[in-house]
Amino acid sequence: WAILCLGWHRDIRRNSPDAKGHIALPAAAKRHGGSGSGNTAQHDLARNNFVCFVAWGLPAFQTAAVIVMRLVDADELLGACFVGNQSDKALQVLVATPVFCYWIFGSMNLISGYLVHCRNKEILRNSNALSLQQQLQLATHNSSGIGIFLFIYGAACALLLLAVIYEFANIDVWLSARETCTPLWPYLTRAFME
Repeated sequence: WAILCLGWHRDIRRNSPDAKGHIALPAAAKRHGGSGSGNTAQHDLARNNFVCFVAWGLPAFQTAAVIVMRLVDADELLGACFVGNQSDKALQVLVATPVFCYWIFGSMNLISGYLVHCRNKEILRNSNALSLQQQLQLATHNSSGIGIFLFIYGAACALLLLAVIYEFANIDVWLSARETCTPLWPYLTRAFME
């Protein structure tokens, strides 16, 4: 989700007009024009490779850390494996902190992209040039659906983060209690959201 928010933010910025109302041509259009686009294409490819590495590398590293530290907890009822059901330190370090960091990173990109999107709509309303209006309508129409999906998914990620933080704050009380007073909603939220 965080990487999708970053990509959406980059696409919105790439299609946004400058102060004079000009939209920069994308790399594919420059290639057909032939004006020095080799370096731009290589730079875009290198950036995309880095983003893919981060998107796949961070979860792989976290998974390897959980396996090496032997902190996988099995849930017999659901038949799933989680981290942090028995250890509050594992829940804090390997679940709550990464989910919080990813949510903050994604939310910042989402909010920034939304502000640029609103600025583009304002330029579209104030613009008299028909070609600029057509370009901006095409750019905003293509990215609006993705943006709406990311906002809805961001709310779901916030709910998951709330459940994880609530679980972390109360896990010591639940594990030390003699009678079962543990609420089910944090566990059910984690099960459905993950």
